Amino acid sequence: MEPNCARRRLFRGTGGFPPLAILASLASALLLSPTRPLGAVTPPPSLSLVLDSDLDGMPDGLEVEYGTDPMNPDTDGDGFLDLEEFVRKSNPSTSSVTPTGSASAVRVFLFAPDLGSTRTLNLGAAIYLPAGALSQPGSFTIGFPSYDSFTAILDTALVASEVSLSPGLAAGSLTILFSFPVTLPAGVSSFPPLNLAAGGMIGGTLAKDTIYVDELGGIPGTYEILAASTGGGPASAAFRPINPASVPAGATFGEGCVLTMQSGGSSNGYVVVEVTDADCQPFPGYCDAGGCAEKLGSAHLIYDLLGVVGG
Repeated sequence: MEPNCARRRLFRGTGGFPPLAILASLASALLLSPTRPLGAVTPPPSLSLVLDSDLDGMPDGLEVEYGTDPMNPDTDGDGFLDLEEFVRKSNPSTSSVTPTGSASAVRVFLFAPDLGSTRTLNLGAAIYLPAGALSQPGSFTIGFPSYDSFTAILDTALVASEVSLSPGLAAGSLTILFSFPVTLPAGVSSFPPLNLAAGGMIGGTLAKDTIYVDELGGIPGTYEILAASTGGGPASAAFRPINPASVPAGATFGEGCVLTMQSGGSSNGYVVVEVTDADCQPFPGYCDAGGCAEKLGSAHLIYDLLGVVGG
């Protein structure tokens, strides 16, 4: 079935999508507050019912997926909450790597709130805003080329998205997290491949991210971008299972199925890419050699974020 390209612009300028009114009212107090000391973690203002045991803004299911400690708000003890390091694409598991610079950042994700089931999942996006960025004109877009059976589900989920806020380490900085639950329709035996992308002109700079949701050897997970395409060149992405416990007994982490993808052109809001290479490479994920090899030659749809927001 021909996929549709659905997208939602969450905010532009000073108005827009309903959750922004919630964000603005809650963020105003946070942006004027002193930095929250890690030794006195308090629950971030939130509408989310997703479990976050250590109150660092990063849901437990997402922490398990990425190997951080859901009972410790700063897994590596470097002074940055796990959520901020995750969003800014640092490494929350080692103190030798910390966020650098002060640019806005975006991270998209998928996790299982209940690790006993990968049929009910949460898709989401988190935005890191440096001090003062919230007051600058900008826009933020979430998009997904999705199959007809999934479009209505995702549309409804996005409208009812849960929002939480967490102060960053630098005074005045803020992380906004959107999370929207989706459930596989009855009769669907496997997760339909889909792409989730988010980003826009935030705080005067372009910030963007994308993941591709798929299965590898029957294990649902996400392909996250390792190297973006530049000048029409290839991009690469690696597979990470949603639930590490679902990986077959005897499998070892430390390798991921890494895809090299070449763009075949764009149309109607999405880019068609072809997998030109697929093999197991070092990565904190999972690789099924046979399943990985089967990805070679496959074609996928990637949401054309740059075509929508510019850049």
